[in-house]
Amino acid sequence: MDSSPGARGVIDGKEVRFFGASLWRKRLPQGKEIVIDKLQNPALQHSKGLLVKGSDGKFVNIERLSVEGKMVAAAKYGQASQAAATVELTDAEKLVISSLRDVWKSILSIDITDATDFFKSGGGSMDVVR
Repeated sequence: MDSSPGARGVIDGKEVRFFGASLWRKRLPQGKEIVIDKLQNPALQHSKGLLVKGSDGKFVNIERLSVEGKMVAAAKYGQASQAAATVELTDAEKLVISSLRDVWKSILSIDITDATDFFKSGGGSMDVVR
């Protein structure tokens, strides 16, 4: 099940979980080699994902990776991110943010910052909804 992947590995020293896997039945495309720890062959990053060679010699294409809790398209892994745009908030929007922080603080019983990961903090739990 994609919500609970059974496949994981280590890439660039980071634990990575694999999502959106399917058997690859096409010719091997051109791509960049990506080393996944403990695999004999490097994976092949290409425009549609990351091809991993199985012990049977067949390839599985991985579409998405969860790297340190952040989902990324496997085809985009390791590429330099574009510069983030600066967002100017109105005073009304700043008040909404303050109110939302207070609501989440009361739900999760933790301090809420710009870097708070709501899912890791329990925000994705059905217990919060109840």
